[in-house]
Amino acid sequence: MTVTARYQPGAVRIPFVDREELLAAFDAEIAAMGATPRLLELTGVGGIGKSRLMHELVRRAPKDLPQATLNLQEPSQRPAPAGLGSLRAQFGRAGVRFDRFDLAYGVWWQRLNPHVALSADQLSWAAESDLITSVLNDASGVPVFGVAVKVLGIAARRFKRWNVIRHDPTLLELDELTLDQLGDAVVYLFAQDLEKHGRYLLCVDAYEALVGGVARAGTAALADVWLRDLLGQLDRGLVAVASREPLGWVRHDPGWAGRIQPLPVAALPYEARHELAAALGVADQRTREAIARDCEGLPFYIHLAHESGPAAGRYAHIEERFLHHVEPDMVRIFELLSVARVFDREIFRRVARHYELRADTQMWERLISYSFIATVGRDSLQLHQLMARSIQSRLSPGVLRELHELLGDLWQQRGLATRSADAWREAARHAAYANPGDLAALLPFADRLAATGKPGLDAMRTDLEEMWAGAAGADGQRLVRLLHAEAELLVGDGDAAHEGLRSLGAHLPPAADEVDARLALAAANALRIIGETGQALHRYAQIWPDYSGPVRLDAGLWHADLDMAQGRFVDAIATAEAVAAASSPDRVALLGDLARLRALAYRFAFEPELAHPELRQAREFYEAAGHEVGLANIMTNEAEVLALSDPARAVTAAEAAVAAQRRIGATLEVGKSLSALALGRLGLGELEKADAALDEAVVALEQSAYRSGRARAELVRALCHARARRRDEAVASTVWAVSELEAVQVYPTLIMVAGALLDRIGAPDPAVTAAVERAIAALQPLNGLPRLAASVRALVSQLVADDWDEVYDQAQAQVEGSSGFYNHNVRVGDRLVRVPIAGADRMDLHIWPEEAVLAAAGRRLADVPALYTVSREPAYQIHEWVDRPTLNDVAPRGVPVPPGVIDQLAAFFARLGTVPLDTLPPVPDGWPHDGDSAAFADRLLDTTRGVHASFAAGFGALWERLGIPADPFAALTLNQLATRPFRLVHADVHRKNVLLRDGDGAVVILDWELALAGDPVYELAVHLHKMGYLPEEDRAMRAAWARACAAEQWPGWESDVARYLAHERVKSVIVDSVRYAKLVVAEPGELDQCTETFTDKLSLARHVWGDDRPVDPAEVRSLLSGYLG
Repeated sequence: MTVTARYQPGAVRIPFVDREELLAAFDAEIAAMGATPRLLELTGVGGIGKSRLMHELVRRAPKDLPQATLNLQEPSQRPAPAGLGSLRAQFGRAGVRFDRFDLAYGVWWQRLNPHVALSADQLSWAAESDLITSVLNDASGVPVFGVAVKVLGIAARRFKRWNVIRHDPTLLELDELTLDQLGDAVVYLFAQDLEKHGRYLLCVDAYEALVGGVARAGTAALADVWLRDLLGQLDRGLVAVASREPLGWVRHDPGWAGRIQPLPVAALPYEARHELAAALGVADQRTREAIARDCEGLPFYIHLAHESGPAAGRYAHIEERFLHHVEPDMVRIFELLSVARVFDREIFRRVARHYELRADTQMWERLISYSFIATVGRDSLQLHQLMARSIQSRLSPGVLRELHELLGDLWQQRGLATRSADAWREAARHAAYANPGDLAALLPFADRLAATGKPGLDAMRTDLEEMWAGAAGADGQRLVRLLHAEAELLVGDGDAAHEGLRSLGAHLPPAADEVDARLALAAANALRIIGETGQALHRYAQIWPDYSGPVRLDAGLWHADLDMAQGRFVDAIATAEAVAAASSPDRVALLGDLARLRALAYRFAFEPELAHPELRQAREFYEAAGHEVGLANIMTNEAEVLALSDPARAVTAAEAAVAAQRRIGATLEVGKSLSALALGRLGLGELEKADAALDEAVVALEQSAYRSGRARAELVRALCHARARRRDEAVASTVWAVSELEAVQVYPTLIMVAGALLDRIGAPDPAVTAAVERAIAALQPLNGLPRLAASVRALVSQLVADDWDEVYDQAQAQVEGSSGFYNHNVRVGDRLVRVPIAGADRMDLHIWPEEAVLAAAGRRLADVPALYTVSREPAYQIHEWVDRPTLNDVAPRGVPVPPGVIDQLAAFFARLGTVPLDTLPPVPDGWPHDGDSAAFADRLLDTTRGVHASFAAGFGALWERLGIPADPFAALTLNQLATRPFRLVHADVHRKNVLLRDGDGAVVILDWELALAGDPVYELAVHLHKMGYLPEEDRAMRAAWARACAAEQWPGWESDVARYLAHERVKSVIVDSVRYAKLVVAEPGELDQCTETFTDKLSLARHVWGDDRPVDPAEVRSLLSGYLG
């Protein structure tokens, strides 16, 4: 290291930066000068830039303002005679007259120097005084006593103005005063002469040099009497005093309190440090960064860094600057306390006594009076950190370690007693310095700090980074990475944690230690939060249950947590109990986590009454552990559980939880608490407040990248939309929420809620329905699926607040209604309740739930009654009641349909092609590929063959008597169908399923339970068959359909209509022979209609078989009425 000179050329040309607030305060005082007595007290540690600031204040003052500076760093200016003489000279040069002071000062000087004749040559400022230069040289032989009277006489003869004051009582009595009284009189007359001039600026620098430190005992305490006396008499100008410590003059006279304005000179801001370094010529950016970081805001250090090079040299200068006025007996205690980042009286006593130093009250009061001792808390103090670093180098390694161990033990005792994050942070810091190689020993401190919140872990990481300053190597960096990840996880920031651990291997190292295992656990937790559930579960399984270290239990906890989140409630509770059994009683926080996990399992299993006791137990554990984060999380969970059953209490609990989570900075948990608040508000019907809470929740959850929490919030949003009857918005929110929940593979019971919600608002979605089926398949309900499903439906009903259950009850109480083959329909006001008929014979091909088809068709078509709601248990639908006649009411078979109906129906068939098939539920496995009409027809035929086979035993004899062949399907040619793109096919448009809405033939189409994805030509064929049009109507319908559907794109469609019609005619006699035979037994009054209809159908079927025999209606009547009778 190069030895450098203490003096560096150009050292006086110091750039000035920042201090805008102090300069503004000075400017304000200059402007208000004379209004009231003012003294600016500029205080700050040595090297903070007080002298440079004082110089800038003098330069900034108005040029015509008399100014003088008393620099007490110069020993010659500290005695009163020298100090007053210096001020007299400076003010004199600015035009201030000191006639009375000059005389009094001469008297005083002669009294102080009785053996030296008073002459102008003895006084440095004599040239500024016409009295001294013209009078005293003529006053030779003036005795020590009687000087005042003789000089006054000479002055009066020479100067007229002295005639006025020659009789001044103060001047006349100077010769009679004691030496002390004479000094006070000189001060008095200086102040009087200066005040007579008016405005002025008087600056005093380095006041601490005058009083010799902060002890201020004995004669040292009297050194500033003359200065205090002088400044206390100055009212019309402005006085500025720079000192390391506050002046403390109030203890001499309380009147100073109103005169002194404290102006602390603080550390330079970071930007100003850069600016000063650059102004000094430090060009390298990294060097400036290092100086700005190390200087603690001390300009003096920045100058040293520029001038003296290596840090060791700078620290030597810093020591000298800080300790310049420190009494020798205090230096040792400062050296020892430099190891403590913060200290208080107990730490001072403990350290002093350990090293056999004084620890009494006087020593303490002297110690805390120094300017480089700052208050950093209610009871805590701190050495200026630059000083601490500079003087700590004086301690040997052995003493340093001993001090760290001593202080670490003390802080650990405090942490155990108070659970303070600050205490545990200091304990961790001292443990790290005492034994930096033992990383595992630092993990318990991390756990203690984690219990207090993210700031504690962040602080511990910062301390370790500062301690190692990039020299920790890979081993230390592992712990730093771990602390960063665990801190981010504590507030739910999975993205930040994952980013820091992205390079971590997917498997534990072969010789993994506790830090490795904790890193693996943190990586798994990050994956869990960002939605990579499968990867997270894989990593947990590497640690639980086979790893031997303590982190094994934490991995077991989170393994159980994922079981819970994925709906394996039985496994989750079993794993939680296994972890609890393996835990020691001192793992109190872990036991709280396990109780909380069980509560969550009960909550998501919709067993809230079982969750409450677990939450109470978790709270007790967290309180015993002093776990602030756990207690805040319990508040959130309590609000979430209450939202299921008691919305008013949920709102109160959620508001408290939001406040608690914000205090500890847990953004993720803030979002969850706000979601619970929104759910509570929704339960109370406060939709605007619920929406506002959700808006806040979304911001917090997206900031945390917590996908599942964000999805849960969106599901609550969907419920709000549903309550507000915003159906489309509810569907959109629900579909998005389910897609997210499935993407992150969690919360199957919430997917059930989503499905129940869409059913409740009459908007089932095929993707959500399929997701519900997958969710149910993965579930482990605690008390059976029926109970769980009923709880889900009840919650949705309560939150949406509709009246569908009451409408259903009214329908059940009514006797009247109408029935088809599959549903019983009851009108209740403007609603139609549609209830499936239990045990109905399934004669047709069904591939989709009717409500799913209605929902999809209703989003595209206006020809569909509105679907209001769907219930799975009990099973029913509620539709819009369209109060219009059916086509059958207006035009039964044999009666021409009203004008326009055929065109309206043809247009409806064309519009079916606008309903995307992907908005419908998936088709069954093995369903024909798009366009394969022959395969589609084969599925139709398979269904009809199945009906034939099912009823052959009971109705074979009837079929034989009716002339139905043993193989009624032999004549069909469905395998010759042409290829056509598939579309939605209603497959059941007949006279009773068509409502006539207006006079122009506008229609509404009912009964969608037989809808298929298939050949559009089949739609026309089955319609022609079921309608039984008059011949000219049949031709008109075919032509209208061909125009509406652009049938020219499908060559051969006419032949294919005939092939489908043949199938329908065969199917009809098989199906209707069974239905009609049963119907006439149940309702004999239907015999005539059944006979007529079946006679026509059998006649058409015989044409298919090539049987030209006419059908005898009497025989048909006899067979239908007598077969089952």
